[in-house]
Amino acid sequence: MMSKRKIPFIEQSEQSECGIASLAMILSYYNCEYSIIELKKDWSIGRDGTSLLTLKKIATDLNFNTKGFKVNAINELPIPCILHINNNHFVVLEKMTKSGIQLVDPSKGRYMMSYEEFEKSKIRLGLSIYPSDKVIKRKAPSKLSHYRNLLFSEYKWVLLILFSTLLLQLTFLSIPISIEYITDNIINNENNNYLSLVVISLVAIILLNWLMNFTKSRTVVLLQAKFDKKLMQTFVNKLLSLPFIYFQSRPSGDLIQRYSSNIIIRELLSNRIITVLLDGGLIVIFLFYMWYSSAKLALFATLIGLVQIIVISLSVRKIKGLQEEEVKAQVNASNYFADISKSVGIIKTRGVETSIYNKWSHLFNRQVKAMKNKGNYSTSINSLNQSIQFAGPLVLLFIAMMEVGNGNLTVGEMFSFYTVSVNFLTPMSSIILTINEIIYTNVYFNRVLEVLDSKAEKNIDSGIKVDSLSGNIKIEGVSYKYGLHSNEVIKNVDLNVMSGEFVAVVGGSGSGKSTLALLMLGLSEPTQGEIYFDGINIKKLNKSDFRKKIGVVRQDVSMLNQSIKENIVFGLSNISDEQIITASKNAEIYDEIMHMPMGFETILSEQGANISGGQRQRIALVRALLTKPAILLLDEATSSLDSITEEKIQKNLEQLKCTRIVIAHRLNTIINADKIIVLRDGMIESIGSHQELIHSSSYYRELYYNHSEFSRKTSNHTS
Repeated sequence: MMSKRKIPFIEQSEQSECGIASLAMILSYYNCEYSIIELKKDWSIGRDGTSLLTLKKIATDLNFNTKGFKVNAINELPIPCILHINNNHFVVLEKMTKSGIQLVDPSKGRYMMSYEEFEKSKIRLGLSIYPSDKVIKRKAPSKLSHYRNLLFSEYKWVLLILFSTLLLQLTFLSIPISIEYITDNIINNENNNYLSLVVISLVAIILLNWLMNFTKSRTVVLLQAKFDKKLMQTFVNKLLSLPFIYFQSRPSGDLIQRYSSNIIIRELLSNRIITVLLDGGLIVIFLFYMWYSSAKLALFATLIGLVQIIVISLSVRKIKGLQEEEVKAQVNASNYFADISKSVGIIKTRGVETSIYNKWSHLFNRQVKAMKNKGNYSTSINSLNQSIQFAGPLVLLFIAMMEVGNGNLTVGEMFSFYTVSVNFLTPMSSIILTINEIIYTNVYFNRVLEVLDSKAEKNIDSGIKVDSLSGNIKIEGVSYKYGLHSNEVIKNVDLNVMSGEFVAVVGGSGSGKSTLALLMLGLSEPTQGEIYFDGINIKKLNKSDFRKKIGVVRQDVSMLNQSIKENIVFGLSNISDEQIITASKNAEIYDEIMHMPMGFETILSEQGANISGGQRQRIALVRALLTKPAILLLDEATSSLDSITEEKIQKNLEQLKCTRIVIAHRLNTIINADKIIVLRDGMIESIGSHQELIHSSSYYRELYYNHSEFSRKTSNHTS
């Protein structure tokens, strides 16, 4: 079976989206269009991606027939189908040729795989998807609604640019008309009576040209500033409204690249698209004028314009593919460089500068190669178009001279037609180049729209606001998993925490401790069960207001490249110096800060690289204590501290009388906890005090003694 149409390419935006992107391509092929965002939202696809089983279930839910199969003989493969390659990636089989098979890879586009490569590859499983009679055809939501609304919101300025550009272009049309008049009525007839009037008219046209040019340029700058403001504000506001899980699977370099894409989009909206609309109208005007002057010459001019259109049309798909490759190479290189900038300490201490440089150089060379490939191809196409644009008017001039010789045209009409033909083919070329840019920019549009179309976190700025929290927490039957067919990482957890209690959560690696912390903060939503604070369901609380009333220190402490004071305040307003000092003393870092040359105004380097790990943790603790929270959640918040400082901090925290929930990896730090929750494989294995658990829980006893033995050996080794 051969695929008669091309599979529409849909790019994945993160590593785990290859399966859902492949499914979206198959669905679109059968005119049942879904975006990746829609599929992920409607079928609860999490950070771990999808399996063939998940893809099969989604397709079945949409009334498609499906059939999973093992890949044996290549000539038996259905077309199209989804293939699972290298045990970790999904692609779509589009067609077979004499030389090999064509695959559509959501990470890099179309490519050919030879039959020899196919036999060597690890392609073992596949999924055939084809429509039943019950499939409902649909169109995916318009990608450009955001930008269409943006243009309409500034319609007054857009109309001003259109009007000024139209007058500007009409001044160009007046030139050939003037040339024709001067040549035929003044020069040839030696009539100088109207020469002064013609000169005055030309001066007026020049002044109008300058005025319209000035008006258009100033308005474009104003519009760009307005678009910049709205695009960036909309993007950053939406980005900050997205749930925490969105950022867990996306590197910072990728987000920065998406942010920068707005600048390219702004240039297209504020200048290029408007110019295309006007140039298109101007071409029609010039075309009418040419047909009015000489149908024969107009026919040749139209044919030359069509040649330009054909050249660009044939190159569209190739240009788009090359642009996608370049953007991907840029993202990969920038992401790796971002990782390097965050890991300089590790690189230096391990002495691996050369190998790290070589890997970056490899990625960068791929970026340069992709840029070169796109540049070479684009240059070839643009050079061909420019040659047509240059040669076309000369050909028309030669034909026009023959027409003059035959008495079908006057000399003035010949010069006029030549000028108009230049003005006809130049905007034609401009339109083609802009279409090129739109093709390039489509990749950037998709990357920005992936953020704008993502589902915002619920109740981030709406919901119930409470004046204060007492610190009571109730968890009822809470379970959580990252995706539809993922394993549960938290399973049926029930827990009551009373106001003022010191509660510790312990367990082995991967037991679900940090995930439980995210659920209690509302950063992730349980797939089952409910969480209550002071009897109010967390789903009903205003998330932003609620989070300001609890203090949190997570494992991954973030520091800004700003002063210590700014790192402590971190977005809060109306914070007094007294609050900062009090919190700093409770975190046992006040004296150390005051011994620094500039005290609280000391500037920290990126991620606080110029201070110790213990100081970073204590500054983060100051940040959490600043508003005197009713609930304090600490996820291994003192792991870099010595035991003496840690003990002092624990005593200070006891005086605050707030509810403390501590996610602990070092069990010696929580032996005085009122209640210890022991997690094992996402379930509560036991609950009790340290002494109770030592006697009743063999698992806790094993954790505690293993940790104690490890700490003793480490201490002896250090001494």
